Parts: sequence; C-alpha cells; structure tokens
Amino acid sequence: MRSREKLTYFLVFVLLALTSIIILSDILYNDYSFEKNQELKGILNEKESELILLNEENLALKEKILMQREGFESGEKEIFQKNEPEQKEDLKNNDDPK
Repeated sequence: MRSREKLTYFLVFVLLALTSIIILSDILYNDYSFEKNQELKGILNEKESELILLNEENLALKEKILMQREGFESGEKEIFQKNEPEQKEDLKNNDDPK
C-alpha cells in the first residue's frame, strides 16, 4: 500500500512539474504574454462593436425594405382601383354589339 501511495505522489509531482515547465516556457518564449492578451481583448472588443453596428444597420435596412414593399403594394392597389372604372367601361364597350 505504501508503494502505491509513493507512486501516486510521484506521478502527481511529475505532472505538476511538467505543467509548470510548460507554462514557464510559454511565458519565457513569448508564446503567452499579458500584453498580447490585452491586445487581443482590445481587438475582440473592437470587432464586437463593429458587429453591433452592422446588426443595427441590417435591422434598419430590413425595416426600410418592408416599408418600401408595403408602399409598393399599396401603390399597386391604388393604381388598380383607379383603373377599375376604365376597365369596366372597356368591358361594356366590348360587350356592345356593333
């Protein structure tokens, strides 16, 4: 049992040593630095604000398209209603025998 405990402690110690060596090597060789981390956070915040602006523009354009579509449909109805009496007269004229 003691040998098993010693082996477990040894493996835990080796794993801790390896992870600390890997972390220190990353910091020493500038693979990970706090400056780069701050720079990346700044870029992420900038891109997030750009996405928010694009989303707002997109929503505004959707509303504009819907308004134009509704205006076009109501314009078609008005034209159809204006031309309706003329069409009825044409039908009456066509129905009259000559």
